[in-house]
Amino acid sequence: MKRQIRSMALGLATIFVINACQTPEERAKEMNTQPVAENADANNNPEAAAVDTTTSLQADESMLSADSNTATSPAASVPPRQDEVVLKKKALKGRASVDMKAAPASGAKVEVMPSFPGGESSLNKFVEDNLQYPQQAIDNDVEGRVIVTFDVDENGRIYRPNVVSDKLGYGLEEEALRVIKSMPQWNPGKLKGKNVKTTFTLPIVYQLI
Repeated sequence: MKRQIRSMALGLATIFVINACQTPEERAKEMNTQPVAENADANNNPEAAAVDTTTSLQADESMLSADSNTATSPAASVPPRQDEVVLKKKALKGRASVDMKAAPASGAKVEVMPSFPGGESSLNKFVEDNLQYPQQAIDNDVEGRVIVTFDVDENGRIYRPNVVSDKLGYGLEEEALRVIKSMPQWNPGKLKGKNVKTTFTLPIVYQLI
């Protein structure tokens, strides 16, 4: 037992003597020889460290580019204006009237031409009240004149209406024919005091307002 104690005391004394004999420079050198994990990785594999740095820079540039595109995107800064066009179209309205001054000269050999009950003013009112301006024509800004000819028989009934003007389309001709077919009986034309069948020409003017 005494020998073991003596041996332990001798060992500790030897360690103290060695440490006492080392200079401060030797102690610092011994401490610096211990590697640091982070520095060792960078020193042993400089290419990996460079790759990590480049990847980080590329990620930062991508984030900056994405932010720039979002800020300058036209869709985000300029709202669509199609709704304004639609509202403008809906605000437009159309009307139709009769323009007898534009009617070509009649070749009928009659003394009295057929007439609408109440005269031209009543005819114009009937057309304005009953003709519906086609919406597709309004949407496409179409207006103009539709000239229709029809026959008025001895009893004032209308038959064989036909469009003789250039076609405007968008339902304008069809609507003009529909209104003429819905008219009440006219006052028939007269020749030598007798009712006769007569051809009549009616210009209908479409106008956007």
